[in-house]
Amino acid sequence: TNTDDAELGNDSGVTQSANGAIVIVNQDGQTNISTVNQSGALATVNVEQDGEDNDSFVDQTGSGATIGVKQNGTSNDSDVTQSASLASVTVDQDG
Repeated sequence: TNTDDAELGNDSGVTQSANGAIVIVNQDGQTNISTVNQSGALATVNVEQDGEDNDSFVDQTGSGATIGVKQNGTSNDSDVTQSASLASVTVDQDG
């Protein structure tokens, strides 16, 4: 059993290369991982992780598009690739 809180932290990485784009990541819990690569202008990504061992990977290239990922519980995995303009994706996981 690992009781070192420094090793049980959450990790979020965001790469953004578009004008007017928005990324919001909220992590509550332990060992959650979120990675967002965003190059779509005026696009929005919102990732909410509440629990443990949740992984979310988002690659967004569509302009004006939206992605919402909500993970509650333990060991949820989400991998979203969005390249269409003005498209919308919602992922809701409770495990």
